[in-house]
Amino acid sequence: MGVGSRRHAVTRYLGRRAENDAEVSEFEPNRKWTMCSLSGPPWEVSAIFEPVEGGTRVDWIWSFRFSGVLRLFEPLMVGMLSRMSTKDLARLKDMMESGAL
Repeated sequence: MGVGSRRHAVTRYLGRRAENDAEVSEFEPNRKWTMCSLSGPPWEVSAIFEPVEGGTRVDWIWSFRFSGVLRLFEPLMVGMLSRMSTKDLARLKDMMESGAL
C-alpha cells in the first residue's frame, strides 16, 4: 500500500449494487492514509492513527464534493457511511480480538 495504490469496491446501497474505484493519495506508515474516489460520486477519506494507552485511536475524516442535484443526497450518504463504519469497525474489533486476523 502506498501513494498511487488503487482499489475497486463492490457494495450494496438501498438494495442496489454499487461499484467505485479509489486511489491512495497520501500515505504515512503507521500514521495516516488518504484515499480519493476515481469513479462514482466524488469523495475523499482519511484515516489518522494515534497511539493511546492500551491501543490505537483511529480518526476517520470523510469529505464529499457533490455538486448539482447530488448535493441533495449528501446528508443521506453521511448517515449511511456513519452506520456502515460503526458496523464495520465493530466487526473488525471482534475479528482482531478473536485472533481471526
